[in-house]
Amino acid sequence: MTKGVLLEDEYYTPQEVSELLTRITIVGKTEVNKVYDSAVGSGLLLLNFEKILGKVNVRQGFYGQEIYISTYNLCRINMFLYDVEYYKFDIVHGDTPTEAQHWDDEPIEAIVSNSPYLIKWEGKDNPLLIEEIA
Repeated sequence: MTKGVLLEDEYYTPQEVSELLTRITIVGKTEVNKVYDSAVGSGLLLLNFEKILGKVNVRQGFYGQEIYISTYNLCRINMFLYDVEYYKFDIVHGDTPTEAQHWDDEPIEAIVSNSPYLIKWEGKDNPLLIEEIA
């Protein structure tokens, strides 16, 4: 298997892995309403849905969140480069575990993500991430 490329201390999902994740997510589907990636990076996981299903078959668009400003900007540029209309994507900058966006949007039918390996998990050191068990 091809390994990801590390650029400027950021990890990119290999194309083969991206395509596999997309194909697993859409088994039995010919269209989806929304696609979401909580660690969107450059956006290529999202854009695989457009590539495999066709642009019109991702009805309500592409959604994602990215912690690194450089890859957040790269993702938005990629949306334009792949001819995704501005109103059909909503990519936000921020840390998903502590500043989650899109959580109350209409149901998202397809969710894909590749964990942000370089983010240090704060766990019990961050009260926002502590889960109390009753």
